[in-house]
Amino acid sequence: MAIEQSFRKISEWTYDKYGDASSDSIEKFNNDFEALLLKILVSNPQTLTANFEKPETETFGTDTSPDGNLRIYSWDDRLGGTMRYFGNVFQYKAGGKVYATVFKKPETDTDNQLTANDYMPVEIHNVVSENKTYYLLYRIFIGSSAAYQHQVKVFSIDGEVLNDKAKLIKTQSGIQNELTWDIDFSAWVNRTKIDPELSYMQYDELKKVISIPLISADGKLTKKRIRYQFKGKYFEKI
Repeated sequence: MAIEQSFRKISEWTYDKYGDASSDSIEKFNNDFEALLLKILVSNPQTLTANFEKPETETFGTDTSPDGNLRIYSWDDRLGGTMRYFGNVFQYKAGGKVYATVFKKPETDTDNQLTANDYMPVEIHNVVSENKTYYLLYRIFIGSSAAYQHQVKVFSIDGEVLNDKAKLIKTQSGIQNELTWDIDFSAWVNRTKIDPELSYMQYDELKKVISIPLISADGKLTKKRIRYQFKGKYFEKI
């Protein structure tokens, strides 16, 4: 299949094969694969709920919301070193139709903010607030073999548009779109034996509770947790 051949150019890419033109070639392979994937997902709406015949790999995977209306296709774009970058295509259902989109940093944006393609999606959850469905995407940015940024980001489907700025988390500073925390395991405060899984988000589907680690002022990952529970309209700290 064309899609498999296109992805193989990314997954089998090596510097030795492409030499000085390697960075240009891998960027082109990613752009070509993304464009082809977008086309296929829109042209074949059944892919939103399809089970893939081939097992997911370390370089390509999918994450789907419990209600089946949002799916993310993600792959390692091979453009990073110890810092990893990912391609992310969002497929969703709205008004009986299936759409696909990507979120990219505007060319005029120079504030160095991370974008969707900097993160690896981990899991998606959905919750209904005032008859509207919101999606909680937990994702991780791999800054190096020791530095990570974790994020819970809220999405909603507004009309035909997937909105990545929806707000559902109530904090002391107002209603927020995301919760973000950074971990550096190379920092001296984290060099003692510590379970990396303590840095992960946990989500209680039944009680609708988001649980994230408490990071001390000096950057130390602690065993304490900060919890936000859905109270009917917003997630609020408990």
